[in-house]
Amino acid sequence: YLWRHGCLSKMMGGGGRGEGGRWTADLAGVLDMILPDGGKSGKGVVSYDETEIMNHICRSVIAELAREMAQHGIPVQVVAPAIVRFGKELMEETRKKKEVDFELGGGHRLGGLTLDSSSEQLQQQQRPLTAREKALEAAERRAREAEEKKKQSRE
Repeated sequence: YLWRHGCLSKMMGGGGRGEGGRWTADLAGVLDMILPDGGKSGKGVVSYDETEIMNHICRSVIAELAREMAQHGIPVQVVAPAIVRFGKELMEETRKKKEVDFELGGGHRLGGLTLDSSSEQLQQQQRPLTAREKALEAAERRAREAEEKKKQSRE
């Protein structure tokens, strides 16, 4: 969510300004989690490179998790490497999507690529799963396993 705000703001060129000249991330209340200075300098998202934005997003998420995990006595260092790794995966996915969009004639297409169904199925088979797709598959697998255990326990 935070990464999408940062990317959309950069792509819009004008710093992702929306209602009343405010950044969309500011309207959503997450600007301070995206920009290192929280947008106070007025430079906007376009002034920062993607690595700076992602690094700040990771630091923000880790800081928030540290507060939440402290009440349970769990050190944030347990999950921090996974957050940084996920951030790198998001950046790589974004870079690859930009390359595909450029190869297909450039421009940003809302809702993804427009392909006929057979081409889309072929593309789905050839590309590696995104981090989000992997997480969704794992959640679905756990739900199926839990349902199977529940059925077995009733029998």
